[in-house]
Amino acid sequence: MRHRSDTEIIALILGAININSGATQTRIMYEAYLSYAQLKGYLSSLLEKDIIEYQKADRIYMITKKGTHFLQVYNQFNQLQINNMFTATTKYESEEGSYLTHEKSRANQWKCEKCQKSLANLKELKIHKLEYHSY
Repeated sequence: MRHRSDTEIIALILGAININSGATQTRIMYEAYLSYAQLKGYLSSLLEKDIIEYQKADRIYMITKKGTHFLQVYNQFNQLQINNMFTATTKYESEEGSYLTHEKSRANQWKCEKCQKSLANLKELKIHKLEYHSY
């Protein structure tokens, strides 16, 4: 698996909690691809910063307004990066064909294997697979 930034991992954790309207540690571990030790570190950090909260009675983590805001900003930024990548590559189209080919291959990094739909990030790919290809 490729190296992920802390910001991307936090977004995956928050996405797992948000999609499921609350999630257990196990659910978050599977959806964010984290070990238990990694998960504990991230969860304690997010709890300290009031980005998530823990409900002892149900033993689930819930996302707060602050966490929802972070996730929205992260997704908007991610979308801007992808849009800028497409517009930046057209500038180099006439000069270097190989650069353009390389940039297009990076843009198709998140592609559904079944229907070949290109998606913005891993979170969107997971949601797509769940909604359209789960049995």
